[in-house]
Amino acid sequence: LFKVDKFAEAYEKGKRLIADFEEHRKTVAPPFSETCLRLEKYDEASTALVEIEGAEEHKDIYNYVKGMVAYQQGDNNLALEHFAKLKSGFRPDVATTMFWIYLYKYQMGIYILMLAMLFPAIKTGKEMLSTWKSNRLLNKIEKIKETGTYEENMAFLQERFDREDVPNTKQVALMLAEAVLRTGNPQRAYELVSALLKKDNRNPNARRIAGEACLLLEDTSPTGLEHIQGLLKIDETRKDVINYLAQTYIRQQADHKMAQDFILKAISINPNDSDAVVFLADTYIRRQSYSQQSLKIIERAIKAAPEVPAYYEAIIENFHRLDNPQEAEKWRETAAAKFPTEPAFSGQPRKSSRQKPLTPASPDMPDYENIGNTPQGGMPDYESIGNTSPGSMPDYESIGNDTPGGMPDYENIGNNSPGGFPDYENIGTTKGGFPDYENIGNDAPPPDLSFKPTPKPVAPISGPQKPCPHCNAPNATREYYCTTCGKPLAG
Repeated sequence: LFKVDKFAEAYEKGKRLIADFEEHRKTVAPPFSETCLRLEKYDEASTALVEIEGAEEHKDIYNYVKGMVAYQQGDNNLALEHFAKLKSGFRPDVATTMFWIYLYKYQMGIYILMLAMLFPAIKTGKEMLSTWKSNRLLNKIEKIKETGTYEENMAFLQERFDREDVPNTKQVALMLAEAVLRTGNPQRAYELVSALLKKDNRNPNARRIAGEACLLLEDTSPTGLEHIQGLLKIDETRKDVINYLAQTYIRQQADHKMAQDFILKAISINPNDSDAVVFLADTYIRRQSYSQQSLKIIERAIKAAPEVPAYYEAIIENFHRLDNPQEAEKWRETAAAKFPTEPAFSGQPRKSSRQKPLTPASPDMPDYENIGNTPQGGMPDYESIGNTSPGSMPDYESIGNDTPGGMPDYENIGNNSPGGFPDYENIGTTKGGFPDYENIGNDAPPPDLSFKPTPKPVAPISGPQKPCPHCNAPNATREYYCTTCGKPLAG
């Protein structure tokens, strides 16, 4: 019954045989104990083994059952001790039981070994997963950049910017700034690119977005105006930028060279802008800046405000400065007819302001080297200046004094009327007018302002180079803007 796996029947019959037939107990005990083992009746199996304990012919079955009972009761060391006494291959389940005993015995070490082997694998797996996700995000970002669909993907760009889970966070920040700028939030766009410009203030895309944002915000601060001016490096024909800068400088009453240039450009775009014309004309007059350009502006100012005498005075002065007294006289006559009560237009025609060149020892200039020097080219005789007795000390008290020994008549020095005050107004001039300072001792023509010095040679570029997409001039790869035309090297 045991051999055909009828363990329940074998158990009943074996139990009855052991109880009723004492003389057959040693014969029945081995199969009965193994039957009890199969039926998990470990206590009865141990009791049956008492009958064959120490019997040489039954030692294998004894050690087998004893070891299996010990294993089931948790005594692994005792189980291994009995299994060690069995002959090889006695029962097939012995090897399996021993494996689980050893596994349990060394499970902690095995777990540690498995974890040690698992950690590199986990790390490699995480890196592969991270690389896959990163590549996927980068591909999507590149697609957004190529298609220009910033607004549609703003939520995605904002999430990438907040999480910083892509390698090139600067590119994400620029794309997000572009998106918020296009959707009508220039303040947020300016904040994003300002953080980038603090780290890289030459980034052309960041400077462009900052300029567009400042233009929309109508920023009139020095930094904001600088960003807006940077837009002209990208597109120098931007009329909106030129007009905004011109109007801003007019409101600020700025008269520096840059302000004049932008206002002049704005006038060239819109010649009918009388406010810009009048402001620039006033600037030229206030700064006494007269040229062919100022002549055109002042003439436009006269057309825009024909009732202002100051513009007529300025155009007359401008023609004189340009050595055109004929036109100056025509304008003076026109102004005198229009403003008969204005004294500025009732005087005589003014002489040309051209100056003659100075020549050494000319009649126009004193011969300073020979003052007080009798031998031509020698040193002055300082001791004898003002001294009538050669070799003695000068009579300082009598210099300028007609009465020897008295004090000089300071009141009448330069005064033709003795006893009166000197005629200070006419000293160095003719009859009542102001001295002609411009023509005193100078008949030379004005300097040639069109002369330009030869520029110094530029040192050759060292290292890797890239051509400018606008003028094809070579530039170092570290440059953001072309050193020849000033335009950005990248879009």
